[in-house]
Amino acid sequence: MSVTLDDVDQWDAETLGEVFDRCQRIDNECVRLNDTLNDVGRLEGWGGESAVAASSSLNSVRIDVGELMVQATHIRRAVDIAQTEVQSVKRRLESARLEAAERSLLIAGDGHVSEDISNRPDMTGWTVRQIERYTDEKVLQIRALQAEVDSILQAANDADQDLAAAILGASGQINVAHSNRNQLERDAFHKAFNRDPVSETDWKTAAMLNTATYDPSSRGVPSEVVVARINPVPGQGIVKLGLFIPSRQVFNFPKDDFGDNRGFDSNFGPEDTRATVYLDYENGVVITRQNPSVQVDGQVGVDAPEAYTWQLPDGTVMVDYKATNAFAPPGAELADRVVRGKVILTPGEDGPDLYGNIGDYPSAEAYSERTGEPTRTILRDLADNTGPRGPLLELGSYHVVGERPEQFDQLYEDKAGPGSRAVVPHIRVDGTRSGSASDPPTTVIVD
Repeated sequence: MSVTLDDVDQWDAETLGEVFDRCQRIDNECVRLNDTLNDVGRLEGWGGESAVAASSSLNSVRIDVGELMVQATHIRRAVDIAQTEVQSVKRRLESARLEAAERSLLIAGDGHVSEDISNRPDMTGWTVRQIERYTDEKVLQIRALQAEVDSILQAANDADQDLAAAILGASGQINVAHSNRNQLERDAFHKAFNRDPVSETDWKTAAMLNTATYDPSSRGVPSEVVVARINPVPGQGIVKLGLFIPSRQVFNFPKDDFGDNRGFDSNFGPEDTRATVYLDYENGVVITRQNPSVQVDGQVGVDAPEAYTWQLPDGTVMVDYKATNAFAPPGAELADRVVRGKVILTPGEDGPDLYGNIGDYPSAEAYSERTGEPTRTILRDLADNTGPRGPLLELGSYHVVGERPEQFDQLYEDKAGPGSRAVVPHIRVDGTRSGSASDPPTTVIVD
């Protein structure tokens, strides 16, 4: 049975947190049990047949405990996906209803869009041409909003399926590891690391590597990712830098593009940005992802992003990224009308810090996530122009964010500018260009 908008109104994303917490408690208990089993297995002075039998029994229990830990991780991941989707659907529905109110339209519980006759203006004295113009405009408004509501309902059905998988998985009725999305994520991770994801960090990285798209507006066009290896720095977790368009629709030529239609969100998912720079210090990779661009007439396209990386011996990583709209007008790159920036991420006691030079457009947000700790915000930078003409007015201008790290001089050296005595910083060595996720290049180490 299809989900209705009335069903969406009854969804409560917060209650999913209870399932997530339950899985976290299971995982914590499994870790403690596994440690206890290891301690028992190390008892001194215990030998003979009884010790051999006990060891065999303990190994069997360890396998069961390990499988339970993996299943709990799968369920947490499924719940996380469902929460993100539910929140996104409810946010989009709220926006659609606000637009309907502004345009004197009605959205029924089954998703049907119509004119709010009670708010129709008094047409006394109008000419036939004025009435026709009003009617034609209203038809276009209804058609556009209907397309958005249909897209919301499709997203709601997808979210409902993922939500059902999470709930059934939590109750033990299905193994959520067998769901299609989880399988694609597992395959993407295995392709990059030659092993299956196990930890929560592994699964977050797997989701970023999975290029399949689930937003109906993308029409199945996959995202593009490029990857580079770095030396891991255990304990520093992951950093995700998201670049997103806050408005629902933005100027482009000859047709406008859809934006991400959201504000800052520390839980943003792989598809909630135009581009994402994702650094996994635990597994030692930098992933740069670009999502499909969607035009108002439904056309979908995506270009591969570009990224260059550098690393210092202490684990500091610099990423030079660029993302070009697949529907950018001719000459956009020559005119520097692209999304680009250069950021330096420096490991620290409280997690990585960020410094860099980023564009005035679009909005940017970066978060540090470490196992067992709350998410730490390290950047929230609102686009200089959040309106529909933001890309036209702001692309190509830049500003500095964060505090310059002490390691800056290890990446740059002072040189005279061409034909001038002015001293300007130049990168000491060429960076490593990110490549295929199945065979990523290793980032150059700057001594």
